[in-house]
Amino acid sequence: MASQAPTPSPLAFHATATAESQRPPLILPKRTLAARIRSLLADRNRFSQFLYRESSGVREVAESLLGERGALTGPAAQTRIQHCLAGVWREKATLTAELCDSAITPLDGEDLRMLACLLTSVMEALDDVQAAASRSESGWDWPLKALCRATLEYVTVVCELIPEPLELTRDSSRMALLASRSMAMRGARRACESTVLDGRGPTDCRVLAQWSLLEEFRRLHTCLDEACLEAQRVVLKNS
Repeated sequence: MASQAPTPSPLAFHATATAESQRPPLILPKRTLAARIRSLLADRNRFSQFLYRESSGVREVAESLLGERGALTGPAAQTRIQHCLAGVWREKATLTAELCDSAITPLDGEDLRMLACLLTSVMEALDDVQAAASRSESGWDWPLKALCRATLEYVTVVCELIPEPLELTRDSSRMALLASRSMAMRGARRACESTVLDGRGPTDCRVLAQWSLLEEFRRLHTCLDEACLEAQRVVLKNS
């Protein structure tokens, strides 16, 4: 009598199906490792774009506050700078979050975040300058206009440098330009200080308001100098 093949037990089939359902699915990569690396390298410029957007916001505020007569103390100045300041904070927070999820960046992640923080400091210093100006008189008989112009020129060259600090290695004239803009701002501020101290300006309590404004310009100058020094450090670190 021929032997019959054993009938598969329904319990055994159920056990096999259960084991198959608990096995994690096999997911094959859609791209090769080389293709993924190329994609990451191509996308790394997005971090520079964060710095470009933030520096553009700082420059926009500087031009609106310092480039027009009376704009520093105008009624719309505070609203404008608060809006731009919120945008700068948002860009810096987004950059920080993006850095946490990326392994490949154009510069070291710490350097990128430091440059973004320095741009934020410049924006906050501009906010303090506007606040100090709004507490004072706008029609001063002193060289405030020259100080605003020198400050705007320094802010502009710093904002052009921060997104691409390695340009210092390709264009040596930038160092001389940064130094000259810094000296020009310092000289313009000292001219204003001399006007106040020599008694050629207002003689009442407005002197205190003027001096407070000059201190905020001094702080802004320090922030710009620190941004330049950090950019130079980044260049040395990545050379």
